[in-house]
Amino acid sequence: MKKFLLQIKWLIYKSKPVRVNLIVNTCINVVLSGLSIYLALLSKALIDAATNADLILVFKWIKVLAIIFLIQLSLRALGKYLHTYTITKLLNTIQKQLFKHLIYSRWQSQSNYHSMHLLGYLNNDAIKITTLVCDTLPSLVTLTVTFLISFITLFQLDPKIAFLTLLVGPVFTILSLSIRKKMKQLYHQTQNHEIKYNTFLQENLQNIITLKSFCHETSSMSELKYLQERRLKLNLHTCRLTIEADSLLSIGSTLTYFLIFSLTTYKLSCHQITFGTLAALLQIYRNVQGPLSNLASSVATIIQGGVCVERFIEIEEIPEEMPRFLSEATSLAQTQLISELKTGTFEKIKLENISVAYNDQEPVLKNINLEINRGDMIGLIGPSGCGKTTLIRLLLSLITPLEGKVTCMISQKEVPLTPLCRHLMSYVPQGNTLFSGTIEENIIYGNSKAKTSQVEKAARLAAALPFIDTLSKGFETPIGEKNKGLSEGQAQRLAIARAFLYDRPILILDEATSALDRLTEKEILKQLKNLESHPTCIVITHRPSALSICNYVYEIKDGTLIKKDISEIL
Repeated sequence: MKKFLLQIKWLIYKSKPVRVNLIVNTCINVVLSGLSIYLALLSKALIDAATNADLILVFKWIKVLAIIFLIQLSLRALGKYLHTYTITKLLNTIQKQLFKHLIYSRWQSQSNYHSMHLLGYLNNDAIKITTLVCDTLPSLVTLTVTFLISFITLFQLDPKIAFLTLLVGPVFTILSLSIRKKMKQLYHQTQNHEIKYNTFLQENLQNIITLKSFCHETSSMSELKYLQERRLKLNLHTCRLTIEADSLLSIGSTLTYFLIFSLTTYKLSCHQITFGTLAALLQIYRNVQGPLSNLASSVATIIQGGVCVERFIEIEEIPEEMPRFLSEATSLAQTQLISELKTGTFEKIKLENISVAYNDQEPVLKNINLEINRGDMIGLIGPSGCGKTTLIRLLLSLITPLEGKVTCMISQKEVPLTPLCRHLMSYVPQGNTLFSGTIEENIIYGNSKAKTSQVEKAARLAAALPFIDTLSKGFETPIGEKNKGLSEGQAQRLAIARAFLYDRPILILDEATSALDRLTEKEILKQLKNLESHPTCIVITHRPSALSICNYVYEIKDGTLIKKDISEIL
């Protein structure tokens, strides 16, 4: 019950931006339902007038009927337009809020989730929640009002038929609901399997070169076959439960309709009711039976929506790097700190007795002490997996240490190293780090206001300008997924140009020249050492030649930091 109340509270909060629209749209649907019941009574009056050959009443009710049809047409058009606006706005809001939370949340906690899972939450789950809020829940309100008005009207026309409807229909509806409740666990399994299925497709297509080079085509097809068979079984199981529930509804509806039709035709033959009353009773019964059927059908949507809400709440519990809701004083302090980081003079970063571990495992870094001063050229070496990238993540405040502290000195003011201190850093990570777009859009990613001359200068310093000039569209050349159209070395040079243009006091290069030939690497390193801003550089590399610009080199071995003699390495 507590979980259910939490979900309701969450839905109420999320629907705040469209709450007025939802109320208006629900009112429109209620009015339309009321008009449909009024049309049943109007049909009765029209048929009775026609039966009695009362032409004046016939023309009168026809005019009223035409007006009602026009009102219905206008309300449906307005409701449809309002519904489209509401559902799109809410979907955008939910996706925006989750996306914002993800990009501001702690990287270490978020990395426990597969990207396909998060993408599924942003797309499929957000759509299901939006449908629940904008369609299912307002429909339940409308259906409830429709049922009450229809039952009262039916009771006024014929109390026996009203009670007959109330006795037979709900029994089968309750049985149908009991079956649909079994679908919650099954829906969990189906959704998790769908994510697993999509993850398989994404990773195999993304790594198709690896797949082919290991001759993995046959085994991948076997895995796909298994996943598809599993999905088929889950969907068929869901379908069987749905058929059982729908069949119970159909039996209850058909039985009730048969009894009402038999009773009303008997009364008609005994001249106890008119043709108009017969037509009205049958039409109004549909307005009673319809809400009951739709209520049972909505249970599946409610269950699905509830599961999606649970997952959203779980994701939103990932802690954020910095609190989003700040007091005025705290917010002002952060703004001032950002200003100081951007305009102040960087002096040094100091690591004291730092230990770092992932997910309660053994520490990757142990009792690290390091001081990086302004203008230093620091080289980090060590075997793969020794903790070099972990140290960079620590400096970028992507992870927090188990022990120790990291501080930063800005204009003779010492501040703790936090995510705000990323304003001091320009970073060239390993691997594919370019976005879909043009070459220019990728280079100006960190400095969108840069002038053309600045972009060209950054490209020249990164040894990227020569190959860009050979392209027919130059800086406007589009880059596809996974650097399509570029070699690894060209993509790496663009990433370096992006970092140069960002022009921060600290420049971090994580295997940034690994895909470059020796000559190009030497040219870039030479430019790096002679940059006008003279940034503090931290270079991770396996190439001794890349250490030629460094004045200090440290090796990470068994989690500890060892200072090395550069002359011995070179």
